[in-house]
Amino acid sequence: EPNPGATPIDLAVSMSSDGMSAVLSWRPGDDATNQVVVALDPSDLLASAIATFMELDAEANSHTISGLTAGVNYIYIVLGYDADGNYKDASGNLYAARYVMMEGN
Repeated sequence: EPNPGATPIDLAVSMSSDGMSAVLSWRPGDDATNQVVVALDPSDLLASAIATFMELDAEANSHTISGLTAGVNYIYIVLGYDADGNYKDASGNLYAARYVMMEGN
């Protein structure tokens, strides 16, 4: 099924049994030229962004993030870039899929 634009959709996250790795899966935007994946710890946004940042090609539809801290409710983001290198549209909307991990997810 087509997914026009650069925005990834249907982001799902599953955690390893020890809580230290997350497997992300999604459908990339058909017009994305590359993508970025990151896991953000709300209590330390910058450090967690630097530690988990990964650039992926346009066709990638899954990624495993390791080295997470068990028990932290991370915010997982997949960000798409369009052909002009933009990560948001003219209105300022990000080409992003977000998944907030909460207890019981």
